[in-house]
Amino acid sequence: RDVLGELLARTENQACADCGADEPTWASTTLGCFVCTACSGVHRSLGAHLSLVLSCRLD
Repeated sequence: RDVLGELLARTENQACADCGADEPTWASTTLGCFVCTACSGVHRSLGAHLSLVLSCRLD
């Protein structure tokens, strides 16, 4: 969790990579970006083979 906290603290990761919403709480491990809850749903609909999305708080 320390590494995750450091990544989330970076300025470039404090907004959703897709829509720009503040404080994203999901990560696409496939694409290497952080996304908001709404955009995580879109990523999930793509399928894990394209974008595996995990919660930064739960997973």
